[in-house]
Amino acid sequence: MRFSSVLRAAGVASVIAVQAVVAAPSWADAAVPAPSSLSISGAQISAVDPTELDVDLTVTCPVGEQRSFFVTAGQFGSAMLPVWGWATTDVECTGAPQTVTAALTAEPMGLSAPTWQAGPVDVFAVLTGSPAAEAQAQITLV
Repeated sequence: MRFSSVLRAAGVASVIAVQAVVAAPSWADAAVPAPSSLSISGAQISAVDPTELDVDLTVTCPVGEQRSFFVTAGQFGSAMLPVWGWATTDVECTGAPQTVTAALTAEPMGLSAPTWQAGPVDVFAVLTGSPAAEAQAQITLV
């Protein structure tokens, strides 16, 4: 007795489906990466150097991993000279929330010497890795 190609395909599909169900527990037990999170806790102009902006971040990532984060900030208000800065730093993950401070040096956007000023600053941060996390905030510097 010969099987038609339709019946043969149906038989193969049912075998594959049964194998997938039998194999499910092995891949279902695989570890799911712990979620990472990143938030911007605050920012302040350095008391020692007005060209430095200290941005405080709260980072959570899977214990034992090493991650990098990138932070950028800009002040573009009409009452002040535009200034921006960036920093990148590594963090050793503990699995628990931890505070990390990034020091951003002001970069010139014009002819004058850049300094951070009191007023609003837009901050954006990214934590690398899989899964990645990002945060943004507008903070008023005093």
